Amino acid sequence: MKKSTIFIISIIILSLFSPAYSMTAQQVKQLAEGAANGNAKEFMQLQAAAKLGNHSAQGWLGGYYFYSQNNDGKALYWWQMAASNGDAHAEQCLGNLYYFGHGIPQDYAKAIYWWQKAVVQGDSRAESNLGNAYYYGHGVPQDYDKANYWYEKAAAQGSVNAEFNLGLAYYQGQGERQDYARAVYWFRKAAVQGDAKSEFNLGYAYEKGQGVPQNTPEAIYWWKKADAQGGRAGKAAQRNIGIIEHGSAR
Repeated sequence: MKKSTIFIISIIILSLFSPAYSMTAQQVKQLAEGAANGNAKEFMQLQAAAKLGNHSAQGWLGGYYFYSQNNDGKALYWWQMAASNGDAHAEQCLGNLYYFGHGIPQDYAKAIYWWQKAVVQGDSRAESNLGNAYYYGHGVPQDYDKANYWYEKAAAQGSVNAEFNLGLAYYQGQGERQDYARAVYWFRKAAVQGDAKSEFNLGYAYEKGQGVPQNTPEAIYWWKKADAQGGRAGKAAQRNIGIIEHGSAR
């Protein structure tokens, strides 16, 4: 019995110091990227690291199953494993699963629970998501002031979504005094990071002279950037460009 116990302890100790367990976050990320691109060997290495308890590997493996395999069940399993080890990204992702009801019943309260755990570690996506929850009143009482509080924390870390939402808050006067100049400030910060909605709104601000001097060429510049990305913002930008340049929507 004593020899058996020593043997088991030795296995545990060896596993803790194995290459898979002690990989850096960057090494794990490289494995995850390889797995997502179809590299079977790197997938096996990522899975091995996750099974040995590497929380970063567990989180990335959850992402692999969610984004590359459309397997909500396995994503949930690995994100739960990583979150139980205090991985902020996994906590944020679990919040998303509960918020949108991917593979589990939609539950705003549980989404808030996981995002609150992630924001303690400074996760900007969870901060932005908490802002959305307060903005819409999902799982918490609607509160524009608290929404903007979390947007500001996320924006301080460069969150594009939070920058865009702060722009809207100042533009519409929700939780803040209406201030077109501040709205433009935040739309511009998001636009230079390639956010199509912010590119469109910045173009609109220039066309209407809201928060900036009226400047139609500058409006068209930003609308063309939004147009190049397609989607709803791109289509709206294309329509506005057509009206200005041709007198009708293209």
